[in-house]
Amino acid sequence: MVVQLSVDLGFGFVKAVALYKEGTELVKKKVFFPSLVKRKLSTNGFGNMLGTQDDYIVDITNVITSEHTEPTKAVYYVGDSAVTNSGKRKWTDKGEFNREDLTVLLSTASALLIPKDATEVHLHVGLPMNYFADENAEKLHNYISDIDSVVEIKGVKSDVKFGEIEIKPQGIGGYFDIVFDWNGRVRNDELSKASIGMINIGYRTVEYLLARSGRNGVQFLEDKSGSLEKAGMNSFLGTVQSKILTTYDIELSKEMIERIIFFDECVADTKKGRIDITSLVEDAKSIYTSDVISMIKPAWGSDEETLKSIFLGGGSAKYLFDNYKESFPNLVLHGKETESEKREDAHIFSNAYGFLKMWLVGQHAK
Repeated sequence: MVVQLSVDLGFGFVKAVALYKEGTELVKKKVFFPSLVKRKLSTNGFGNMLGTQDDYIVDITNVITSEHTEPTKAVYYVGDSAVTNSGKRKWTDKGEFNREDLTVLLSTASALLIPKDATEVHLHVGLPMNYFADENAEKLHNYISDIDSVVEIKGVKSDVKFGEIEIKPQGIGGYFDIVFDWNGRVRNDELSKASIGMINIGYRTVEYLLARSGRNGVQFLEDKSGSLEKAGMNSFLGTVQSKILTTYDIELSKEMIERIIFFDECVADTKKGRIDITSLVEDAKSIYTSDVISMIKPAWGSDEETLKSIFLGGGSAKYLFDNYKESFPNLVLHGKETESEKREDAHIFSNAYGFLKMWLVGQHAK
């Protein structure tokens, strides 16, 4: 059995989808977890003593770590367990990849989704549009090609090795998810012929895309599409961080603030007492979205006036939708293309779904 594995490997979250056939049935499995990795200090039972959470403690054989140039064995907290254990998101310049974290995150997603009887895994993974410059795509391809590990999660071992590897531009994946179905055929004829805009909110970057209809079909406009570097949710959290420091004289990490906002309803106990940051967060949302919109609107110019719809995707799309809607009246949440559709998590998996549909369109065309 050949499995198609699509991974939207974001700086904030990993969104992964496996696609394969069981008999005549097309099976889709998915997983979503924070892109945090922290090395576990020992192999003892710390970190999962209650045994009820979905946190991932991942044992990987044959991983190249920051301290070793040759493959070795290590144990990691991954995802929510790394959040709990104060893991940090790590990246350097836009053309660089943290090789150790890349191996751990891809190996974890693969081990969670790939069935035991799979004979080969074809990987589809994305890069922000602006990252395709120079040799970034080739460098990422080479790193992934070297992954050949044994992964153990909750006592279950999996071999992780990828066959074909396709590197795809993020943002474009969302378009394919909206327009095409799981047979690689057009599912929304009206949108397939329309000029539309796409905005995808990531943790580090925001992708924007303009697709214009013409006599020969729809084309993606290169000068109206791109990545806004360091304009993602990391920027929003930085604004909240500054407001908390100014208001309460408390210095919190962005990871801790993220947890307070999304897990603890903006309330936190601190050494100075309980604080409620709801009003600070609302102010930060307005500032942040205004800044992003002020960068997208000039790029689109007057072309924005002829867009049938603008689709908002990414893990925080629902959270920020109302703020963006104030400036884009024709804004639609990805997954809500029609009133009858209820693809509740499509805005989160827009790129991961789209990468697979790009492949399906190519298969259908053969």
